Amino acid sequence: MISSPPTHPNRSARWTTGIIFLLAVMLLPAAAFGGGAPAPVMISITGAVRHPLELTRTMLTAMESQALQGNDISRDGSYRGVFSYRGVPLKNLLELAGITKKDPGFKKPIDTAVLVRNRSGQQVALSWGEIFYRQPGNVILAYAGTPLHPAHGNCRRCHEDASVYETRLAPLGRTVPYPKLITAGDRRADRWIEDIVEIEVVELPAKPGDRNLKPLYAAAMSIVGQVAKPMTLTALPAGLERHEINIYQVGDGRIYHGPGELAFSGISFQELLQSVGICDDLTAVIVVWSPDGYRSLLSVGEVLLGKDADRLLLADHRNGEKLYEDGRFKLVVPTDLMADRWIKAVGQVDVRSLVQ
Repeated sequence: MISSPPTHPNRSARWTTGIIFLLAVMLLPAAAFGGGAPAPVMISITGAVRHPLELTRTMLTAMESQALQGNDISRDGSYRGVFSYRGVPLKNLLELAGITKKDPGFKKPIDTAVLVRNRSGQQVALSWGEIFYRQPGNVILAYAGTPLHPAHGNCRRCHEDASVYETRLAPLGRTVPYPKLITAGDRRADRWIEDIVEIEVVELPAKPGDRNLKPLYAAAMSIVGQVAKPMTLTALPAGLERHEINIYQVGDGRIYHGPGELAFSGISFQELLQSVGICDDLTAVIVVWSPDGYRSLLSVGEVLLGKDADRLLLADHRNGEKLYEDGRFKLVVPTDLMADRWIKAVGQVDVRSLVQ
């Protein structure tokens, strides 16, 4: 697995300052849109950022971009076409703005969320981790796209009834209102919203813990918030299938520090949340807390829609031994390139809507 190099704070600051200057220069020609011409579409980056930004689609086209194919099919069967998109990784845009937190006791951004809004008011949430701990092309802001038409070009050869194929061809001719959010890591396109106007970085309220806990331990884990059946667990539910994963732990601080491959066993975190009736709100997030105050955040979208979300593991054993110091439960996020969102001694899982 190839990961992006970790961002060094000083290097990141210099790079951000330089790019902000470049963006300021790029904004100068935009003034020419006065004098009767329509104003360029603006995308604002706001919230917990050091440099709030306003970008135009023209500015996006001048940045380093990536191409990907998007099959725009939602869970309800809604189909908006198959396109070859080109866009800017959302990670790059957020690095330009510079995410900053107010909480002095927990500087890591792994508990922050990103709320994306379009012109009609539709909103979806993403986690910091799914943007920064995956490959950059996992989440992009597309500024252009080309529809992919059937290769044979003549659907009548197979279908006498034109209604069979016309409904499938129609979306290919539509005008897509860019910018468009593409979450390539999702199985379905429910979070692919169009005509984006605002990207807000959200810092949730802090929840202090006891940093002097030795050993770090949580006797029980509660699941609260927007779930149909809140509950407290002292053991993993016997009715859910057990899984085991083998993984090398690589973290942002020490990168790889050994001691070799780890074997964790437990249950699917996705299946556990589905069993308690997690909400289907794509503006909601899941905050996972440890008694010492360490916390991380996942979006409901990445847990319910992610292609590899079934690999999220709530473990109670490591290398064949029952967890104690890191337990009794540990959240393992094997889909991340870094292990910083893994949580030792999970004490609470809180599902909450960013909008409510």
